[in-house]
Amino acid sequence: MKSATALLLASLASLPCSAATIYKYVDQDGHVTYSNIPARGAKALTINVPSAPASQAAMRIPQRSDSSGFPTVAPETQRQRDGGRRQILQSELSNEQKALDDARRTLSDSEAGLRTNSRTNPELSKRIAVLRESVKDRERNVQALQRELGLSQ
Repeated sequence: MKSATALLLASLASLPCSAATIYKYVDQDGHVTYSNIPARGAKALTINVPSAPASQAAMRIPQRSDSSGFPTVAPETQRQRDGGRRQILQSELSNEQKALDDARRTLSDSEAGLRTNSRTNPELSKRIAVLRESVKDRERNVQALQRELGLSQ
């Protein structure tokens, strides 16, 4: 309960100053309630909110917006974001292609084991079906990543 109270007070302290008064009320069972509406027996709280240091205020970048009202980003910032996103997607594509190769190899080995076995093994057949689905999933993932990177249509 103390951590919830501390969290609430910390979040209240981080809000910008306003003219609203915050009231704290403790009921007969010990439950604490914070509100902007005074209740009988509630105590008004005084919260001192420190202003942001000048260095933090200078670091804030004003958000521009286009005619639609959505925030816009500086072109250089967007290029950096796009480059980082592309690197992440290429890394994911590389990992997924490796996983696809491993899944295909495992499927091939299992199918070879099924062919060499003279009698039908239901457990091996089930495993092969699961491996085939895994290969298909990996193939779909590779295709999706390639589309996202613009490598295929």
